Amino acid sequence: MCLTAIYQAPYIGDVVTVRDIAERLGVSQSSVFLALKEGQRSRFVAEATRQRIQTAAAEMGYRPNQVARAVATGRTKVIGFIGGTLGIEYVGAMVSGVLDAAQEQGFLVKIFHTSSRMTIAAALDAVIGQRLAGVICMNFDEAALFQAHQKLARCSIPLLILGHTGLNMGTRRAPGIRIGADEDSGMEAAVGHLVGLGHSKIALVSESGANTGWLARTQGYRAAMRKRRLACRVLPLCGGNVSAQGCEGLLLAANRPTAVICVTDYHAVNLLRLARRLGLRVPEDLSVVGHSDLVVARYADPPLTTITTEEPWTRIGEIAGQQLLAAILDKAQSPASPRDRTILPMRLSVRDSTGPAPGITRG
Repeated sequence: MCLTAIYQAPYIGDVVTVRDIAERLGVSQSSVFLALKEGQRSRFVAEATRQRIQTAAAEMGYRPNQVARAVATGRTKVIGFIGGTLGIEYVGAMVSGVLDAAQEQGFLVKIFHTSSRMTIAAALDAVIGQRLAGVICMNFDEAALFQAHQKLARCSIPLLILGHTGLNMGTRRAPGIRIGADEDSGMEAAVGHLVGLGHSKIALVSESGANTGWLARTQGYRAAMRKRRLACRVLPLCGGNVSAQGCEGLLLAANRPTAVICVTDYHAVNLLRLARRLGLRVPEDLSVVGHSDLVVARYADPPLTTITTEEPWTRIGEIAGQQLLAAILDKAQSPASPRDRTILPMRLSVRDSTGPAPGITRG
């Protein structure tokens, strides 16, 4: 009979404990505990004994009791993710990247869906109460971030801020590790591209509300337009309804824009439909630019020119997870400094929805 069969047979269907291994090998429970301690070799356990214990543990199907470990250390191997809407493509992709980074280090990710049923404050209380090892907050405004930092810092729980706020908006920044898109560079690329095609009447379709991404994009648009001494025209919509009277009136006005930048690809695709209904050809009569390079942008008619990050969204989430885990695992890490801020450049993916301004022939 093989050694594996001898060890496994008595434990099928049971949870194997440190005591089981100790009794099987005739060693002390403390020796088993020290030999199986993650990432460490104890000078109190001989190398030959350590190898025997680890071999037996693997063959018996031993798994560390993470609950008991959390009780002993005051921390779980779980990180939290608060904020963002998972139904939005790029948010889901970033969460996937966070999961990849966490799994590489043996951590789990708990996602908190903030809504009327669970406020941000309640989610933070759950993070603390469940002794999570760290937390990622996405697209919080600065006031909420300051509150989050104060709560988490009291419990020595590292905070990573994922999103746009505070990176290029000139606001007072809450402490924490930050990763976010440089919306200024994205809007600069979009406006520069359109101006290069002869456009000067360039409008922005945004969303009303306090979403940090929309606010950062609006500021980036204003900065790029002012740099070229061009008039800004911002149309804030409610609920993303580009077919609303305000947007339709914008496109029917005598002094209508010849190009429109939208704060999301969804807005831009809806704008394409509205333009077609109004008899405007894209890009001959109207150029349209979206944001985020979602799948819908590639399959739009015409395919959509869009602002996007240089790194894929999944990779951004992975970077966020890696940086948070580095803070968790590095007990001696100092408070957040400018080195803890990663600003991701953006670029323009040019497709068929932009072209020369009306009256200008393609060179």
